[in-house]
Amino acid sequence: LRYQKAGLITVARNLGLPEEPLFALAQVEINATEKHYKRRLAWTDTFAKIGPMLGLMGTLIPLGPGIVALGQGNTQQLSSSLLVAFDATVCGLVVACVALIISKIRSGWYEEYIETLESAMSCLLEKAAAARKEGITLPTNYAGDPLKEYEALKRNRTQKSLSKAASRDASKGADKDLDKDTDKDTDKCADKKEVPASDDRGVSEGRVGEPVLPDTAPPDTGSGNTKNASTGTAKKKGA
Repeated sequence: LRYQKAGLITVARNLGLPEEPLFALAQVEINATEKHYKRRLAWTDTFAKIGPMLGLMGTLIPLGPGIVALGQGNTQQLSSSLLVAFDATVCGLVVACVALIISKIRSGWYEEYIETLESAMSCLLEKAAAARKEGITLPTNYAGDPLKEYEALKRNRTQKSLSKAASRDASKGADKDLDKDTDKDTDKCADKKEVPASDDRGVSEGRVGEPVLPDTAPPDTGSGNTKNASTGTAKKKGA
């Protein structure tokens, strides 16, 4: 995708060109990206085509000594030659199959990339035409390197994401420390508020400031009155 984005950057930096030159520039960038993908596919395509040929060569070369050994009655050498021939054939076919599978998968990816690039280029051309009708001035004569510019943009984006992640981690750590401090303060307050049990009735009944009177029985006023009354009666009788 690096070359694909570089082509988009080149066209976006030259949207101020006339319609036909801008369309030609977009086509050039699409063709350049397609050539790059074809060069990458050339290696696997070459292995897919050469693998069976090399396997066939590895099969035919040991058969010469094997046939000679067969004429001489040397079956041991014949068997070893046939073993080498079969191994070479299998290796060539395996290499060709793997390379063909890789080529097919990559070609499917690259076709999707080219289609995406073409649609993006058409969108850019439409935006440029609309801006041209509205009289908006667009950039032209881009002389920079699109690949270097893309790498710089990617590097800046990576640095921003890393800084955001670091700030997020720092805020999470600060929140955890704050929660720990809050829990400690809560535990301390709970320890201070605990009151030990007391046997004092005033404390148990909620009368903290009142003095506690001793448990003494009240005087028996009724017996005293009886004694006084009997004494008075005796005095009257004596009189």
